[in-house]
Amino acid sequence: MELPRLSWMVITIGLAIELLIGVAGFAVAWMLNKENLFETLSFGLRADVVALGAALGLAAGLLIWLSVKTIRAFQRSRSMRVLEVLFGATWLQAFLLCAVAACAEEILFRGALQPDLGIWATALLFGLLHAYGKLYIVVAILAGIGLGFLYQLSGSLPAAIAAHAIYNLTILILIKTRLFPIAYEKRSNIGGESETAADAV
Repeated sequence: MELPRLSWMVITIGLAIELLIGVAGFAVAWMLNKENLFETLSFGLRADVVALGAALGLAAGLLIWLSVKTIRAFQRSRSMRVLEVLFGATWLQAFLLCAVAACAEEILFRGALQPDLGIWATALLFGLLHAYGKLYIVVAILAGIGLGFLYQLSGSLPAAIAAHAIYNLTILILIKTRLFPIAYEKRSNIGGESETAADAV
């Protein structure tokens, strides 16, 4: 049996939070250095670097999958169990969350904060935003460093967004198709009902 489906109310709250993060990014960029991130986004919209970002995002997603698949301690980590939430979402819900999160978070962290704080401090803050567990924080910090260097070297915020979005999408597909090696265990939904998913792959 599958995990309880996430309600659209929960998804809407998640999307609203991510949209606020994106709006905050535009505001912070303007307050810190009068930078218009709309111009930054359009300036960096080059097919070659966006494709590079997408390829790096795919590679990162597959690397995380391979790491979790081969290191059993990662499979039991509470940090990885948070990913089970996506299994309870419909494809549309999960896709919206992944896409909006990638855009909003890159606008704030790489677009607004990195020019003033630098790659390392921004990556640390990025990791703390994803404080679902110790391992998850470490993975997010490493991802933040990679995204930071991608943005710095390419000068393209859309490339960082593409990398983040394709990474999210890769993990999403692996989870929804049960290829990601996490346990889909008994969980309770908001209403108190519970269902039991199949054993881990």
